[in-house]
Parts: sequence; structure tokens; C-alpha cells
Amino acid sequence: LLLWKRQLEATRLVEEAKSKCAQTEKIFIIEGWVPKDKKEDFENAVIEGSKGYCATLYLLPAQVGGHSQESTESPPTLIRNPRIAYVYEKLVTGFGIPNYFEIDPTIFMTFSFPLIFGLIFGDVGHGLVLLALSLLLHAVNKKGVRAPELFEYIIKGSPLLVMCSVSSIFFGFLYGEMFGSEEYYHIVDELIHHNLGVSSHEIVEKVSKNLELTLSGIAGFSIPVPFPFSPFDHPTLLLLVSLYVAMLHITFGLVLGLINELRRKNYLEAIVGPGLWLWFYLSFAYLLLKYKSGIFSAVFQDMNILGVYIALPAVIMILARTSVHGIDGFGHALESMISSLSNSISYGRILALAVAHAAFSKILLMMLKFEGIFAIVGWLMWAIFTFLLILCFECLLSFIHTLRLHWVEWFLKFYTGDGYKYEPLKILN
Repeated sequence: LLLWKRQLEATRLVEEAKSKCAQTEKIFIIEGWVPKDKKEDFENAVIEGSKGYCATLYLLPAQVGGHSQESTESPPTLIRNPRIAYVYEKLVTGFGIPNYFEIDPTIFMTFSFPLIFGLIFGDVGHGLVLLALSLLLHAVNKKGVRAPELFEYIIKGSPLLVMCSVSSIFFGFLYGEMFGSEEYYHIVDELIHHNLGVSSHEIVEKVSKNLELTLSGIAGFSIPVPFPFSPFDHPTLLLLVSLYVAMLHITFGLVLGLINELRRKNYLEAIVGPGLWLWFYLSFAYLLLKYKSGIFSAVFQDMNILGVYIALPAVIMILARTSVHGIDGFGHALESMISSLSNSISYGRILALAVAHAAFSKILLMMLKFEGIFAIVGWLMWAIFTFLLILCFECLLSFIHTLRLHWVEWFLKFYTGDGYKYEPLKILN
């Protein structure tokens, strides 16, 4: 019965495919898409199926009707990513399927997503607990255990949680935090010093100093690398790190946007679009790195700085986009300049959430100061609230805001997500 069902399903698929073909009494005209590396296999299958009575013509996508972004004949997208990136692929396709001509950002997200999450949720203790829970969920996922829909998403996303928890542990060492306590962290640090002969604090300090000297030497001015520090005690240092992340992330997004336009062979759009925007943003980032909190006083005290680094790229971008796209181009140019500032400021949510995480952790630690019979109650309350408030609620908040920074502040620089997935006709034996 099962074999008959499979044969019936195969027949249905074949007949549906035939109904979509142009045909005469003796000829079928089939048009479709095939991956370039499968061309030879497809050719052999067609020859075998038709017993040699066939003719094939292959055209590259760019040759079929020009394939502009507005073309209704836009080719499908064959998405290929490593297995480790499967969960991140779902986050990307949740925004939209990449079209044929744009870069799939999945691989890049496997690095940037855990990094930003770790900055927000940095704590050695909470990271270790989250890692243990993530590995447990991953083991459940491997066994194929069924669960309610909401928990199914969490179980399927366990590889992402594993990577995010490792990042949390890493930044926990950079922050010197363990369950929100520097004292607990010092215990771990002393164990590391006892076994390795050097503390993690000393390692972080040395690496940060060397990195600061290298970056400052390349730039020609001071670029502080402030680790190690506590986000709760030194929030301005985390704000500085958040701006570093913003500048790197947004710049990379604009570079990807430039590459996308070059792949489409839209050379003029590559220049007036992401090209000029990249020039404006790099000028803005340069001033921010050089003058830091004194950027506004430096800009308005020296008109040459304002003219060369801000006014010149801004005016050229407005004129270029207006000449190419008319009044819409003028509006897009203003939007790009405003979003350069607003998007960078938006990464300040890293600071806000990290400080909130540290504050909640320190408040919960007060429950461990109960004495006598209340000590057991205090420990129990601390464990319950740490799980519910930190590992569930705050972890979810960190995930949502990290995803938002990717979808809004990053994707909108280069990613449209207006494609459709390549789904070939398959008949399984």
C-alpha cells in the first residue's frame, strides 16, 4: 500500500509538471532553472528520458530578459550553507529569501549574532548555565523528541543557544562578572592563575593593550580598547565598545550593498547608492573615532573639518542621487545621512541591556545574604528568579534586540529579501 501511494504521488508530480509545459502532439517545451554544477547530470537525464530525441538551450540568468530587480523572470535562489549555520539561515529567511543577485548574509551572522548577544548577556556564571541548558536541548533535538510548538522552536534553535552561551562566557571574562558578582569571578580567576600561572584578568589586559597599540598605530590617533571593565561600574566604556560594533557592522553592511550592486552590473547605482553612503559614513566614523565625545565641538570650531568630512560627501550624495532618481533620490540621500547617525546610536541598546542585566544580577545576589533558616529560602528564591528573570526573560530580550540590530540596522543596508527559494522537482525512489 505504501509503495502504491509513492507511485501515485510520483505520477501526480509528473502530470502537474507536464501541465505547466508548452506542448504539441509530439513535443514538450520545458523551461526552468538548474544549478550550474548540475548541468551535466540534468543533460544526461534528459537524453536518457527522451532516448536522445531532445534539444537543450542554456542561458545564464543575466541574459534572460536582462534580469533587472523588477524582472518577473528573476531566477530562484539556491541556498547552500554549512549545517552549523542552519539556525541562522532560518533567521535570515524569516526576514525574506535572498534574491539571486544578493549575498546571503547567513555565514556572517554566525559570527556577528553571538558576538552582539555576548556583549549584552556577558557573564561567566549565567553563560555556563545557559550552555548546560543548550547542550541538554541539543541532545533532546538529536533524539527527535516531539514538543509543543513553542518549545519546538527553542529545541531546534539549540545550536544558536550553544554559540551564544559560549560568547556570553567569553565576554563574562572581559567584564569580570560571574552571576553578577566580581567576588565569585575572582574565585574562578584565582583557580585559573593557580593552574596556568597567569590570571584571565592579566591575559585580557595584555591582549587589550597590544590591540590598542596596534590600532592606534595604524590610525595615527588613540583608539582605546578598554577591556577588562564592569558594564555596571563603567557604562561609558561599554558605550564606546557599542559604537565600535556599530561602525564595523554598518560599514560591512554598506560594503555588502556595494558588492550586490556590482554583481547586478548596476555600476551607476553602486556609486550613487552604497558607494557615496559608504564615503559619508566612513567620514563620520573617522571623526567619531578621532574626537570621540568632543566630536561636535571639534566640527563646529574648525569649519575645514565640517566641510571636508561632512558637507562634501553629503552634498555630493544629494546632488548625485537627485540627478539620477529625481526628488526620490533627494529624499533617500537625506534618509541615508540621518540613519547613519540614528542607526549608530541604536547600538546603544547593547549598553542599556547589559547594564540592566548586571543590575538585576546584583539585586538577586542580595537574596544570598539571608542568614539562619532564611538562608535556604534565599538560595531557593535566587535560583528561581535567576532562571525566570535572567535565563528566560533577559535571554529572550537579548535575542530579540540582537535580531533587531541585524534585521533593521544591518539588513537594510544591503538586503532586500525579495527572492524565492529554488525548489526542484524531485521524485524519490
